[in-house]
Amino acid sequence: MLKKKVLFISHWYPTTEKPNAGIFIKRHAEAFAEISDLTLIHFNVKKSSNLLKISLNKRNIQQFEILVDSRFYKILYYFLPLHFFLFKRLVKKFKIRINEMDYIHSNVIFPTGIIGYRISKKYNIPQFHSEHWSKFNYFIERDFWRKSGRKTIENIEKLFPVSEFFKSQISINVPEDKMFVIPNIVDSEKFNFEPKKKSDNQKLVFLSIANWQKPKNPFLFLDALESIFLEKSFDFELRIGGEGPILNKLLKKNYSFPIINLGLLDSDQISDNLKKANLLLHGSDFETFSVIIVESLKVGTPVLVSNVGIASEVINEENGFLCDSNVKDWKMKILKASETMYDYRQISKRIEGKFINKVVISLVEIFYYPEMK
Repeated sequence: MLKKKVLFISHWYPTTEKPNAGIFIKRHAEAFAEISDLTLIHFNVKKSSNLLKISLNKRNIQQFEILVDSRFYKILYYFLPLHFFLFKRLVKKFKIRINEMDYIHSNVIFPTGIIGYRISKKYNIPQFHSEHWSKFNYFIERDFWRKSGRKTIENIEKLFPVSEFFKSQISINVPEDKMFVIPNIVDSEKFNFEPKKKSDNQKLVFLSIANWQKPKNPFLFLDALESIFLEKSFDFELRIGGEGPILNKLLKKNYSFPIINLGLLDSDQISDNLKKANLLLHGSDFETFSVIIVESLKVGTPVLVSNVGIASEVINEENGFLCDSNVKDWKMKILKASETMYDYRQISKRIEGKFINKVVISLVEIFYYPEMK
């Protein structure tokens, strides 16, 4: 079978400075590349002290970067004409044959989805689109570029939300027949089961890892843990990984129980900390998927999570609890989970074979190769 040529574009993608930023998009790209001749372009708009520095880079034979380095990065990220202009410059500089592409595959409606739409119209190439953005509805309904967003939705062949929950949330702005769920991928080799070592003391280890900005809401479980600690129900510590404004805020609140700040973690460190934890706590007001809870289940660590994203599709009383958006419910379920004897091996086994390359590839093939149906 002759591989289809695919132009895969994204503004979210891992960098040296931020190795976990958009890691789920990188995993999609790697999976799609197994069944296509994939050319990847990363629009990297980066905060720095520079007034403006632009470079067009070739990372390898089929991976390119448009780098915009500026103290005005927020304004430039929002200025779509610049992105399209630099795309044309990149194509010309490296002689990328866009007209030979079979498909464009964009990620996240703004800015990349709209850029993909313009490329699609200019070169008359079908566009597929994967959506990961929690602010999708807000953008389509209120943003300055909302009309371009709606045009993009009308133009694309298919939009791929990453969970059934997210699909239901954006169905008010995207026709049902335009959507097909293609989930995120978790590295099963890295996030694998290992028996938990018995601790020398009886202290429970709670873990929470996130990009600490809205819609994350750790205060649901933090206030619950504070109440539990003051009642001296049992001994525990909370380990927190990641960075962001919400983390800075919570570290200033002087909770009574011990909080260990792990800082920014790479994927190996995330896996290691998940394997050492007794429970993962993940409070959020909205999620499109939530990779961390699947990574936790893959290593066999139970999860207490807000009922958003992929949570209701994978969490049950055998591997954790779905929590309502109030401190009382979080406290009750933390207490219940702390007394539950979980079968860690079974937790990992029950999610085996899910959210892996093979599954995602088989779903993408349906659309990349319709002639094979």
